[in-house]
Amino acid sequence: LGGREMPQAYDFNRLLYLESLLCYTLYLGCVASKGISDVPLRPVLLLVICLSMAQASATRYPTAREASSGLLICGSLIPLGFLGLSEYQPIGFLISWLTAVLVSVYHTTQHSRPLRAVGVVMCAGLFWRLQPPAPGFDAIPFAVLGAAGYFSALRGLPRSLTEGEALICSQLFALLVYAIYGFTVGVVFLTKLRIAMVYGVVGATGVGGSMLCLKACGVRSSMMYYAVLGVGAVTVLFVMSLALGQNSLVWLYSYVFDHKAVPFFFICYYFAVLVVGLPFAPRTFNRRNRTIARKYFHLLAMAMFVPTILLHVRFLALAFAVALAIFIVVESLRIAGVEPISSNATAVMKVYIDEKDTGVAVLTHMYLLVGCALPVWCVFVFHHGGIFSAKSLLCAIAGVTVTGLGDACASVMGVLFGKHKWSSSGKTIEGSLAMLLSIVLFQSWALWYYGFHNLSTASWLKLIFSDVIVVLLEASTDQVDNLILPLCQVVTLMFI
Repeated sequence: LGGREMPQAYDFNRLLYLESLLCYTLYLGCVASKGISDVPLRPVLLLVICLSMAQASATRYPTAREASSGLLICGSLIPLGFLGLSEYQPIGFLISWLTAVLVSVYHTTQHSRPLRAVGVVMCAGLFWRLQPPAPGFDAIPFAVLGAAGYFSALRGLPRSLTEGEALICSQLFALLVYAIYGFTVGVVFLTKLRIAMVYGVVGATGVGGSMLCLKACGVRSSMMYYAVLGVGAVTVLFVMSLALGQNSLVWLYSYVFDHKAVPFFFICYYFAVLVVGLPFAPRTFNRRNRTIARKYFHLLAMAMFVPTILLHVRFLALAFAVALAIFIVVESLRIAGVEPISSNATAVMKVYIDEKDTGVAVLTHMYLLVGCALPVWCVFVFHHGGIFSAKSLLCAIAGVTVTGLGDACASVMGVLFGKHKWSSSGKTIEGSLAMLLSIVLFQSWALWYYGFHNLSTASWLKLIFSDVIVVLLEASTDQVDNLILPLCQVVTLMFI
């Protein structure tokens, strides 16, 4: 498989093989658990071939840090997630699947090599024999949009994302745009809460993209950026109001302060946690203490989000969407150098910046938010809007479990007590064991709290196996774990 030169601390080939092996395990688990008749084998086979060939391909756009492309593992998670749903969603699978195929075929054919040429012929032959379901052709425009978003992200945010991370973001964006299109033409049903979430995130992405376009055109006037921001905000709120059938701000006010004001109480709780927790956040530039400082925010996020997941998952889904929209707009203004936002945001972030944030965009904090949010959104959208089973509970808490607790424990224990390192990476075995133990204990407590603890021995073993897969991926991948570990946890939970 070949690839970029890696720092001396990494054995790149071994790390790449381990990551690929874990991904193939997910594919086999998908087929084994769902049954051959329930899995579209030819599309899955085509995805395996394309992503495997494109895994280590170079790109003409500068990507983040010295890391593998991550196309195989990252491009697989969302399509496999749709296959794992109890109610198969063919259009969601096809959009994410075709986006990954288009991107990987581009990378595969980027250099004229005989082996890759044969691979392209094989892919074309398999694709020709595919007979996609009815919505298959409807997925093509949105997959093309996703592929365009992929290259736009790599070009507009140089050295900020790996190919795999950009692919996940582009798949999610294409799915959100399809949700808006489907709702508009009447083929997708969205509740008012889901309308606010989808339109808000897509609108914020559009506003953020407009900021980056202005920067690329050489615009330096802050007033111009604020004017675009104001026009974009008004446009998004107006379109959202049309979709809701009422004023969007009035609806949001009613949602927060009605329902016995439970959402308002949670907002007060969030402020209380931040007021109490932020003054104790470590503020040092020492590399060792900086790692611990970043993980402090992981635990702070866990303290904020776990009660809401257990008591009001619907409001948390909306809160995540609002927070993500704000993060996108603020980060785009920071990149564009719009004052006073740019200097203040940069001053706050530089203390806790991750070594993986080597590009123009600082995305680690956003990945933490998205990693916690995606499992909650999955449960809210695909599990009847709430927690009604052990599987939906475990999926909902997957983000805070893996990133908020597990990854934080792994990093802190590895930094403080780690002595034995994995041969494929610089991460420690002690940290991985701490991560596994913390995840299993927290999941056991959550199941007991909700009354789902009377699981069979086989179910407990499957759950632990799922946790082991996630821990091994954390130890073997060089992608941003805040993003891919929660997705991997949700996918594995769907197949147990």
